[in-house]
Amino acid sequence: MTMMDSHDNPPKFSLRHSMIGSGSKEQSHQQPNQMAQRPQYNRSSFSERVTTAGKEVTAKQLWSMIGLISFLLITVHSLAYAIVEFVMLQGSTEYAVRNPAAACLSALRSSEFDMLETNRFDEWFDDSSVMKLSQTGSFQGAADIQEYIKFLTGVYFDFYGTLFEHKVTPLSLTEDECIVNVVTARKFQINADYGLPVCFENIVSTTLYFTVKPVFLVQKVNVFSSPAIGEALWGQWLNTEGVKDFVCDTMEANCQSTYQMNNLTPQLCRETYDALPATDIEGGGGVATNSKGCRAMHATFAAQNKDHCPHLSYIPETDINGKIKCQEGTKTSKPSDLFTTFELDLVKDFAIQKGFSPDTLMRECYYKTNPDFVGFEEESRYKLGITDKNPLTGLSDTDFLCYFALMLWVTIVLTGLGLEAFVWLTFLQGSWDPNTENLWKIAQFLFPLSATTAFGLAMSHNFLALPMIVIACWKLGFPEILLYLHSGIYDKNKATVPRIVDILNGVGTLIHHSAVALLIGALLTNLIPPSRVVIQVSIPVLMQHWFVLMRYSDNQFAYCVIEILLEIWFEWNAFTTLEEVHQIHWTGGIIAGLMLFAHWIYFIAGGINLIVDAQKAQKNKSKLLNKDSYSGEQQSAIRFYGDEGTNHSPGDAPGIDSEIKEQGISLIANAENDKSNLEPEIENGIKEEFNA
Repeated sequence: MTMMDSHDNPPKFSLRHSMIGSGSKEQSHQQPNQMAQRPQYNRSSFSERVTTAGKEVTAKQLWSMIGLISFLLITVHSLAYAIVEFVMLQGSTEYAVRNPAAACLSALRSSEFDMLETNRFDEWFDDSSVMKLSQTGSFQGAADIQEYIKFLTGVYFDFYGTLFEHKVTPLSLTEDECIVNVVTARKFQINADYGLPVCFENIVSTTLYFTVKPVFLVQKVNVFSSPAIGEALWGQWLNTEGVKDFVCDTMEANCQSTYQMNNLTPQLCRETYDALPATDIEGGGGVATNSKGCRAMHATFAAQNKDHCPHLSYIPETDINGKIKCQEGTKTSKPSDLFTTFELDLVKDFAIQKGFSPDTLMRECYYKTNPDFVGFEEESRYKLGITDKNPLTGLSDTDFLCYFALMLWVTIVLTGLGLEAFVWLTFLQGSWDPNTENLWKIAQFLFPLSATTAFGLAMSHNFLALPMIVIACWKLGFPEILLYLHSGIYDKNKATVPRIVDILNGVGTLIHHSAVALLIGALLTNLIPPSRVVIQVSIPVLMQHWFVLMRYSDNQFAYCVIEILLEIWFEWNAFTTLEEVHQIHWTGGIIAGLMLFAHWIYFIAGGINLIVDAQKAQKNKSKLLNKDSYSGEQQSAIRFYGDEGTNHSPGDAPGIDSEIKEQGISLIANAENDKSNLEPEIENGIKEEFNA
């Protein structure tokens, strides 16, 4: 909010310093010293709305305000979206294409990418694409990647397929590159003709690096499989006579030059093979170096493609690409080299959800002598027949996050408004005192700290941000919004223009708090991920509230200057980042648009209020100094005590007769009786301040 938040500014023209009493002259002689000892405090305009509203509000009034608030929220948010989307950004392209995050997820979904669909690899990979596995090394190009994946459906396995629906977690979604982690579970059964008759399920994670322009293209894919499954697969299940025979038979039949270069015989080939470790000596279930597992894997490739024959050699042999594989010194990697701690934690979380050990990430399944793979499609059929028939089932993950964020937004706004009604009707009950005034000022002063805390909690996805933002925006429950609207709609004793100002301030505050609530909901759900642009546009708004207590000081001009400068800084940031936050998600555009709209409403209301206050002050002053009412000496006394006095006594004004001074004081003190010369607002102010 800005200096143009016209609410809570103390009256610009006040006779409180010279109001010493009413009644007889004797009373007026005694009042100055008594007034100097009486505790004084500046009452905010908010306190006037509290006392004017009184103890009760009719059910009709309350429901009318609730209806108005609901209408305003729906209308203003819809208009904000329409203006940002179609007027400012002109809606020239589809949102999913213009928004990098939505474009990434939409392209991944529409591509139907599946690591086991090897017949479609030419659609998703090109010659520059790279696949990396810590256990087996790197593969470049669509053909090499396809060849490796086909190993999983080769002679060693009866079947290999997807067991559960995968879990997709966006890691980084930008216009230049999309990074997404995909976790699922695979089920496989070893062919008993080659290995041990076992059936196992294991967790597999892939992190995809892809682009969407001009077409969907996977640039890199890192694959993670549990080290435990690698040790078991190569060290036990495929560390058999059948696999050894397959390796040596393939080398003898398809790789004669390699076989001859090694001076092998069938027996020597098998003896040399037996002397090798089952997996890489570094551990981790890897088969990238001089091991049985490396040759067992490449033997399936060499059976179809002789280019892999050098990889079966027991002595180093260069392949057609100038590479040497399955030998000492072959470069290997660890899972931590390819995956962040966050990505590895995603794997463990998925394993726990699906009933796997978070340590081994695998479990045994029933071995079938007549293998018939039952994968995700069949096993995901539920028994009741109504499961997954909810309308929300068809929502994408992003759309569901939007649904969740909107529910959080409604919860925050309803809680804030409900707290206002509760404090108004239960605690305030139309009364106000200095302690309440101080508490109101403390609630305003703490806003920057409590709002920043809520903002930080939301960026950390901590749901304590919900109560914190209610406390911050709705200022401990002081009924700002409800009393602005109540005053503007139902206070018939107020002039028309001040009532319009109250309605504007009420609507502006409602929109302001609603925008903040929506931002907190979007950050909590990661619908709008924390980023520099989100923080940048929020900081000036928090800075404006640093100086909130200056509105109660005598230096109103400095307060106005500071708030106007910060308002310029806020709007500069808001306009230059509007398109960016809208592209993150369309709710970002609504939030930025609403904040700008709320600040413009504050500015208009504040401008109207300043003009009205200035006109009213000049009018009352001229009436009080009317020559037809008072003599020149009396006017001098009134000017001294009305314009300059603070705790003046009759001896303070040199050059003015003491009796005239006392007359001036008495005239001002009894000015409430001169109804022809005073505005009703000044009359009420005199009575109220004098009675206090």
